[in-house]
Amino acid sequence: MEMIVLNDIECTRETVQWLLEQNGLDLPADSQSFRELQHAVLRAFAEAHRINAARYRGNYAVRPQDPLLARAFSSEPRARRQPKPAAAQFSDLWQRYVDGKIKAGDWGHDMQRENRMSQSLFTEIAGDRPIDAYERSQISDFVNVLQHLPAMRGKDPRFKGKTSADLVQMTKADPTIKTMQSKTVKKHFSNISSFFGWCVRQGQLPSNPAEGVYQLKRTKRRQDERAAWTNADLKTWFTCPIYQGSQPQHRLKRGQEVRRDALYWLPILAVFHALRLEEGA
Repeated sequence: MEMIVLNDIECTRETVQWLLEQNGLDLPADSQSFRELQHAVLRAFAEAHRINAARYRGNYAVRPQDPLLARAFSSEPRARRQPKPAAAQFSDLWQRYVDGKIKAGDWGHDMQRENRMSQSLFTEIAGDRPIDAYERSQISDFVNVLQHLPAMRGKDPRFKGKTSADLVQMTKADPTIKTMQSKTVKKHFSNISSFFGWCVRQGQLPSNPAEGVYQLKRTKRRQDERAAWTNADLKTWFTCPIYQGSQPQHRLKRGQEVRRDALYWLPILAVFHALRLEEGA
């Protein structure tokens, strides 16, 4: 007891060495860690003496008071850290994503085909991994490979059976091979980015790893681009004789006839659908 009162840690040396040997550990006796362990053992001796004295007096409910030991003897069960559930696989989540789009009527056959191609390219290039294993650098690599893939990959017999890595080497070695157009690259990237965005909304990811990775470069200067129609322009057009009534032989002169032909419907379709003129016709 005198050693405890005097805080003489040397009385614990043999006990500490025995504990280290029992646990297959080795600490130099002159190290700071060894001395800290001696202090801890001395505190345990003090608590043991206090508890034994209390029990001698009939108090068997006594518990350790030293914070170093109190937690170990706590009657409350320790909260176990729950293992993090394994992340779902890309392909499994993709199927759920596609099923939801089809069920909601958001995708027709063309959208299903385009997204199926995007998914196939992505898993070929980036792999089918747990959804939380993809990093921004891998998304960037995916875009870079797309930009070097041949435009006619599925039609030119030279490319049959080639992996994406093989095809990239071919296009880099032969500048005459036309590569995928920027708008096609953007389409595939947008499809994959939309999927990752869906994963975020479903709680599968904390953030979208594809967000901001790729932006389509302008192919025209701003001054060369067509200006969008203003509300005043639209009002002028849709109140013209074609819609309000025209003469049979002069569509832009006021009259009584409203002829619902291509000239009537195409501008309406253009307002509500992102179509080129030839697509609407």
